[in-house]
Amino acid sequence: MKMKIKDKLHGIEIVDKERPIKDINFILRNDAPDALLVMDKGKIAGIVTDSDLVMKVNRKNLNSDNIKVKDIMSSPVISIESNKDIKDAIDLMTRKKIQKLLVTENGSPIGVLFGEEILELDEEKWKEIVFEQTIEEVYKMMISDPNIDIDTVNYQIREMDKFTNMESKVEFDLFVYQKGLILVAYNYMKDNPNKSLVNIKEEIREHYSELLAEYSQKE
Repeated sequence: MKMKIKDKLHGIEIVDKERPIKDINFILRNDAPDALLVMDKGKIAGIVTDSDLVMKVNRKNLNSDNIKVKDIMSSPVISIESNKDIKDAIDLMTRKKIQKLLVTENGSPIGVLFGEEILELDEEKWKEIVFEQTIEEVYKMMISDPNIDIDTVNYQIREMDKFTNMESKVEFDLFVYQKGLILVAYNYMKDNPNKSLVNIKEEIREHYSELLAEYSQKE
């Protein structure tokens, strides 16, 4: 895998940590990067993605003046130097279970890598990230709202994970896989409301095929 990180680099927009989330909601929902670098007095303070909006802000508050970027940003920011190989970026994304990675040059931010563009070079590692993040996303939604319906869960996760644009067989396969994961995770958590996230992951990982067959029949 000879490709360098710079071959897949995207520009990244910078926002101040005090900016209202209604501003970045507009940015992230339009033709702009779905990751924004948060700065505080010239230093990197965090990163905000479209998934932060979905997971951390109630829909009715998306136009709030009171919720600031600093309230929903992820910190510390995981980054990689631009002279590394794509394989190094894939390994880091897999280890940290992330789909967006800040790229730096001599410590200064120069862009961002999107998992959908590099992880298809290693489909199994990408599949593992999809598993981890999907189960966690479903879990958080159901803890926040035990009465949430599966259509809403599906919609919100699709809003977060935009890698499924069907431009390759890998993406289509992962789209189908994630759809199955959502079905299994949602129904399994409904049936086992008191299980911990760790145990839920273990059970679904070990019995995914059987659970998918069982819950598919109930649809």
